[in-house]
Amino acid sequence: MDNVDAFVDLPDGSSWALTIFTVDEVRRLLQHWEATAEVVHGSCFWVVDQLIVPRPGIAAMVTAIRELVRSKDITRVGIPSDES
Repeated sequence: MDNVDAFVDLPDGSSWALTIFTVDEVRRLLQHWEATAEVVHGSCFWVVDQLIVPRPGIAAMVTAIRELVRSKDITRVGIPSDES
């Protein structure tokens, strides 16, 4: 798993949306967009609620999310969601 949308529901009732990518997935998307002349010809990559993790898989994503929640940075990285 290297590209996923996630919702993080916290005990305080807030919910945060994130789009999680691996470094390799970002690289793959940029190369694809450059080849197809999409998304500014692959010259940039941006997502409002983006979180990039070093390797694929749920474990890496959960580790990153737990640290964001622990440090309260989830409120800066994620976007508020009403999906809770």
